[in-house]
Amino acid sequence: MRETDENGKEKIRYLCAENRFRDSDKFHKFTNNATFFMTEANAKKEGIDLKLIEMLLAFSHFTYQESNGYLMIVDLQGVINCNEDGSNNLILTDPSIHSKNLLRFGKTNFGEKGMKNFFDEHRCNYFCKLLGFAFDNAK
Repeated sequence: MRETDENGKEKIRYLCAENRFRDSDKFHKFTNNATFFMTEANAKKEGIDLKLIEMLLAFSHFTYQESNGYLMIVDLQGVINCNEDGSNNLILTDPSIHSKNLLRFGKTNFGEKGMKNFFDEHRCNYFCKLLGFAFDNAK
């Protein structure tokens, strides 16, 4: 069914959907939009390689660098599932985005304060260094 506005112009609606995770897939919260990230102890308890957590933290750092400090993708969560060939896939869902423009990306956008909170806790790792972000604790 097509809808039109009061001027007869067709309204456009969008829907975003994703496949349902398998019941056997365990959902993991790797980071959030504040200062949480999965610790080494929690990763070990969950059977998750610490390198994966480091890669995800470097990804958030990368999004900040590539956008020239305009935005950062955070709140990384999802499932790690095993393919038939034994390889693993990481499927992330429902991220948050911090942006300098607080009017974008919804109520989980903590803006520059959210980005600062990330960098207050972030320590560059192997993946940050591979990307050329060899900082101790800086943007």
